[in-house]
Amino acid sequence: MTNPPDLPATLREFTQMPRWEIIARGLRLDIHDGTYPPGAALPSEADIATRYDCSRPTVRRAIAALVGEGLLTVAHGRGTFVRTDPDRYLIVIGTDDHPDYLHTAPHGWISLTSSSPEEPQTDLRIGLAIDEATRTEAITFDTRPGRLLIHRRAAWTHLKTNRHLFAHSAAPAAALTHDPNPESVLHLFDDIDRNNHPNPYYQALTGDDNHTTWDITITAAMPSPALGTYLGAPPGTPTLNIRRTLYDSQGHPLEHTTIHAPANHYELTTTEHARHTPTSRIHLRI
Repeated sequence: MTNPPDLPATLREFTQMPRWEIIARGLRLDIHDGTYPPGAALPSEADIATRYDCSRPTVRRAIAALVGEGLLTVAHGRGTFVRTDPDRYLIVIGTDDHPDYLHTAPHGWISLTSSSPEEPQTDLRIGLAIDEATRTEAITFDTRPGRLLIHRRAAWTHLKTNRHLFAHSAAPAAALTHDPNPESVLHLFDDIDRNNHPNPYYQALTGDDNHTTWDITITAAMPSPALGTYLGAPPGTPTLNIRRTLYDSQGHPLEHTTIHAPANHYELTTTEHARHTPTSRIHLRI
């Protein structure tokens, strides 16, 4: 008696999958091939359970996985639906003027009452704060952990679309002042007329250095639960972290400004492509 041939590796993998994962894979394919287009309702849990010969809790686990991926949304009492394609807006990178949005809110945006999603509805960290550099921050500024950093934080809402962004700037206190009392730096911001330029923060930061340079780094990361909720990012949605770094003439970093934007609502483009884009789609220029 001969032994049956081995199953192909992919088929063997499939047969060894948990049932809920097989269901999730099947529904995912149905969504991607248009069987269930954006906004369409999925069959009921009972119908899916019959189709896959499984229990309803198994179906619920598969649906929960696809909700976590951002493919489905559950409306209690109504059913499960394929998420509609969100309206996406643009953030333009590579501008020449390098606006300081921590000094003045971008055009078309308003600042919120709390500048720190981790501490909503408090004034503990609104605007300015002095903190010791963490190990990660120390590495990015080529300094030692524990050195003091000036942090500026802002949270914005777009007036027309009600979208949210969060911005954070950090700079070594020593780059702004030689005063042994670092809190003296905060006086730079006293009675600032936010319509005047250049702003005194960058004047203090760069001094007489006329050869500063900039670069931009873009990463994607999963936000903390608080930040994700504030940005309106569904579970499983990463944020785009757009970090602009200012360097002195010797190549030492003077400041990092990071914009956190939910990836389900924002895309990045360059100044060249932005010329052919309707201005209504552009929310921010960095």
